[in-house]
Amino acid sequence: MIQYLNLIRTLCQKFEKFELQRVPRSNNEEADQLAKLASSLTTVQNRKMTLLTQDRSGIEDPANEILVNTSKPCWKDTIEAYLTMGSLPADRKEARIIRTRATRFTMIRGELYKRGFRNLLEMFGPRKSEYVLKEIHEGSCGNHSEEDH
Repeated sequence: MIQYLNLIRTLCQKFEKFELQRVPRSNNEEADQLAKLASSLTTVQNRKMTLLTQDRSGIEDPANEILVNTSKPCWKDTIEAYLTMGSLPADRKEARIIRTRATRFTMIRGELYKRGFRNLLEMFGPRKSEYVLKEIHEGSCGNHSEEDH
Protein backbone atom coordinates (compact mmCIF):
# COMPACT_ATOMS: atom_id res chain seq x y z
CA MET A 1 0.00 0.00 0.00
CA ILE A 2 2.91 2.36 0.65
CA GLN A 3 4.00 1.98 -2.99
CA TYR A 4 0.51 3.01 -4.15
CA LEU A 5 0.50 5.96 -1.78
CA ASN A 6 3.89 7.14 -3.09
CA LEU A 7 2.69 6.75 -6.68
CA ILE A 8 -0.43 8.80 -5.93
CA ARG A 9 1.62 11.54 -4.27
CA THR A 10 3.85 11.72 -7.36
CA LEU A 11 0.93 11.76 -9.80
CA CYS A 12 -1.21 14.27 -7.88
CA GLN A 13 1.55 16.91 -8.21
CA LYS A 14 0.91 16.92 -11.98
CA PHE A 15 -2.66 18.18 -11.49
CA GLU A 16 -3.85 21.65 -10.53
CA LYS A 17 -6.49 20.22 -8.22
CA PHE A 18 -6.59 16.78 -6.68
CA GLU A 19 -9.18 15.26 -4.34
CA LEU A 20 -9.11 11.76 -2.86
CA GLN A 21 -12.34 10.23 -1.58
CA ARG A 22 -12.87 6.93 0.19
CA VAL A 23 -15.68 4.82 -1.30
CA PRO A 24 -17.20 2.32 1.17
CA ARG A 25 -17.21 -1.32 0.03
CA SER A 26 -21.00 -1.36 0.20
CA ASN A 27 -21.06 1.26 -2.58
CA ASN A 28 -18.55 -0.53 -4.79
CA GLU A 29 -19.40 -4.25 -4.86
CA GLU A 30 -17.50 -4.99 -8.11
CA ALA A 31 -14.20 -3.69 -6.74
CA ASP A 32 -14.82 -5.56 -3.49
CA GLN A 33 -15.39 -8.83 -5.39
CA LEU A 34 -12.19 -8.30 -7.40
CA ALA A 35 -10.26 -7.58 -4.20
CA LYS A 36 -11.59 -10.79 -2.62
CA LEU A 37 -10.65 -12.77 -5.74
CA ALA A 38 -7.15 -11.31 -5.83
CA SER A 39 -6.57 -12.02 -2.14
CA SER A 40 -7.68 -15.65 -2.59
CA LEU A 41 -5.05 -16.31 -5.27
CA THR A 42 -1.84 -17.77 -3.87
CA THR A 43 0.58 -16.53 -6.54
CA VAL A 44 -0.51 -13.46 -8.42
CA GLN A 45 2.93 -12.41 -9.72
CA ASN A 46 3.12 -15.08 -12.45
CA ARG A 47 -0.49 -14.85 -13.57
CA LYS A 48 -1.79 -12.87 -16.50
CA MET A 49 -5.01 -10.99 -15.90
CA THR A 50 -7.30 -9.88 -18.70
CA LEU A 51 -9.07 -6.59 -18.21
CA LEU A 52 -12.46 -6.45 -19.86
CA THR A 53 -13.91 -3.05 -20.68
CA GLN A 54 -17.45 -2.17 -21.55
CA ASP A 55 -18.05 0.27 -24.40
CA ARG A 56 -21.53 1.23 -23.31
CA SER A 57 -23.28 1.83 -20.03
CA GLY A 58 -24.35 -1.20 -18.04
CA ILE A 59 -27.47 0.70 -17.02
CA GLU A 60 -30.00 0.86 -19.79
CA ASP A 61 -32.91 3.30 -19.92
CA PRO A 62 -36.04 1.10 -19.96
CA ALA A 63 -38.04 3.99 -21.42
CA ASN A 64 -36.05 3.62 -24.66
CA GLU A 65 -36.50 -0.14 -24.95
CA ILE A 66 -39.28 -2.13 -26.54
CA LEU A 67 -39.75 -5.83 -25.84
CA VAL A 68 -40.68 -7.71 -28.98
CA ASN A 69 -41.76 -11.33 -28.68
CA THR A 70 -40.91 -12.98 -31.98
CA SER A 71 -41.60 -16.54 -30.87
CA LYS A 72 -44.68 -18.27 -32.18
CA PRO A 73 -47.23 -19.71 -29.74
CA CYS A 74 -46.28 -23.19 -28.56
CA TRP A 75 -48.47 -26.09 -27.38
CA LYS A 76 -47.12 -25.71 -23.86
CA ASP A 77 -47.95 -21.99 -23.57
CA THR A 78 -51.64 -22.63 -22.86
CA ILE A 79 -50.83 -25.24 -20.21
CA GLU A 80 -48.27 -22.95 -18.55
CA ALA A 81 -50.78 -20.08 -18.57
CA TYR A 82 -53.41 -22.30 -16.95
CA LEU A 83 -51.05 -23.71 -14.29
CA THR A 84 -49.52 -20.35 -13.36
CA MET A 85 -52.41 -17.90 -13.75
CA GLY A 86 -55.48 -20.09 -14.15
CA SER A 87 -56.26 -18.52 -17.53
CA LEU A 88 -58.27 -20.51 -20.06
CA PRO A 89 -59.56 -19.79 -23.57
CA ALA A 90 -63.13 -18.52 -23.96
CA ASP A 91 -64.10 -21.63 -25.94
CA ARG A 92 -65.52 -24.09 -23.36
CA LYS A 93 -64.47 -27.18 -25.31
CA GLU A 94 -60.87 -25.95 -25.66
CA ALA A 95 -60.81 -24.93 -21.98
CA ARG A 96 -61.91 -28.44 -20.94
CA ILE A 97 -59.16 -30.01 -23.09
CA ILE A 98 -56.51 -27.79 -21.49
CA ARG A 99 -57.79 -28.49 -17.94
CA THR A 100 -57.69 -32.25 -18.62
CA ARG A 101 -54.26 -32.14 -20.26
CA ALA A 102 -52.82 -29.92 -17.51
CA THR A 103 -53.38 -32.63 -14.86
CA ARG A 104 -50.35 -34.46 -16.32
CA PHE A 105 -48.06 -31.45 -15.88
CA THR A 106 -46.60 -29.33 -13.09
CA MET A 107 -44.65 -26.08 -12.85
CA ILE A 108 -41.37 -26.00 -10.90
CA ARG A 109 -39.40 -22.73 -10.69
CA GLY A 110 -41.12 -21.39 -13.79
CA GLU A 111 -40.43 -24.48 -15.92
CA LEU A 112 -43.04 -26.95 -17.21
CA TYR A 113 -42.57 -30.63 -16.32
CA LYS A 114 -44.60 -33.67 -17.36
CA ARG A 115 -45.32 -36.13 -14.58
CA GLY A 116 -44.03 -39.62 -15.32
CA PHE A 117 -44.39 -42.85 -13.35
CA ARG A 118 -41.05 -42.45 -11.61
CA ASN A 119 -39.79 -38.98 -12.48
CA LEU A 120 -40.50 -35.61 -14.04
CA LEU A 121 -39.64 -34.75 -17.65
CA GLU A 122 -38.84 -31.14 -18.50
CA MET A 123 -40.83 -29.82 -21.44
CA PHE A 124 -38.93 -27.60 -23.87
CA GLY A 125 -40.20 -24.95 -26.23
CA PRO A 126 -39.19 -24.92 -29.92
CA ARG A 127 -35.97 -22.91 -29.45
CA LYS A 128 -34.60 -25.04 -26.61
CA SER A 129 -35.70 -28.25 -28.37
CA GLU A 130 -33.71 -27.26 -31.46
CA TYR A 131 -30.67 -26.51 -29.30
CA VAL A 132 -30.84 -29.89 -27.51
CA LEU A 133 -31.26 -31.81 -30.77
CA LYS A 134 -28.37 -29.89 -32.35
CA GLU A 135 -26.12 -30.71 -29.39
CA ILE A 136 -27.01 -34.41 -29.59
CA HIS A 137 -26.53 -34.64 -33.37
CA GLU A 138 -23.23 -32.74 -33.30
CA GLY A 139 -21.91 -35.18 -30.73
CA SER A 140 -21.41 -32.87 -27.76
CA CYS A 141 -23.01 -35.56 -25.64
CA GLY A 142 -20.03 -37.76 -26.48
CA ASN A 143 -20.44 -41.52 -26.63
CA HIS A 144 -23.68 -41.34 -24.67
CA SER A 145 -25.62 -40.58 -27.85
CA GLU A 146 -24.40 -43.63 -29.79
CA GLU A 147 -26.44 -46.80 -30.24
CA ASP A 148 -25.62 -49.92 -28.24
CA HIS A 149 -24.53 -52.84 -30.42
